Amino acid sequence: MLSPSHIWGAVSRLPIFINDGHIDVVVANNDDPPSLLKNTSGERNRWVSFTLIGTRSNRDAIGARVVVEAGGSRQTREIVGAGSYLSQSDVRVHFGLGASNRIATVEVRWPSGLKQRFDHLPVDQFYVIEEGEKAIRGETLANRQKSSFPMLTTQRPPVKPCRRCPWRNG
Repeated sequence: MLSPSHIWGAVSRLPIFINDGHIDVVVANNDDPPSLLKNTSGERNRWVSFTLIGTRSNRDAIGARVVVEAGGSRQTREIVGAGSYLSQSDVRVHFGLGASNRIATVEVRWPSGLKQRFDHLPVDQFYVIEEGEKAIRGETLANRQKSSFPMLTTQRPPVKPCRRCPWRNG
């Protein structure tokens, strides 16, 4: 098991890296192969993920806001294009829904000023929302292809000390 003191590099939060509905983390280690920290918490809670495609706004929907109401709670996410130094998080938005079995409403506010609303959506799905379209496309896990990255099928090599960072090798 890796502790935070063993990780030295840029971190990206990748929702559904393995396409199983759980948020995973990839660490681009300095002088080492990347590490995948796979979320293996099980499938106790519900979730939903949205990919937005701008047509009048920018294509990646940077600046769009998504509001989801489910199970009596309201959550908001904004699409941001920035990450941090040497890293980038996914531009999709992911919502944890707890035990909710249905999404009451989804509202999207686009940078162009357009507002869209979708009601009564199933959970545990990947949705694609295109700006201005009245329909929403959804995919369940059964229909979504699993990732086939080679690093996911191999064990991570033991952590080696950073050769260029002697102050970190203590």
